[in-house]
Amino acid sequence: MIIAAEFDGRHEIYDIEKNLKLYKESVLRKKIYLMLLHPQNSAHAKKSKKWLEKRKID
Repeated sequence: MIIAAEFDGRHEIYDIEKNLKLYKESVLRKKIYLMLLHPQNSAHAKKSKKWLEKRKID
């Protein structure tokens, strides 16, 4: 599963993530990746931790 979001967007867990129960432990242990999109001329990312606080990302 790849989650793509704008870095400057809201970092709370989205409804689709909740509905799919992406962060619940399961027998199938799915891979989850987070792709944060930045504007083309933006400086290096800072404060990415806010995106990872409530998500279990591989």
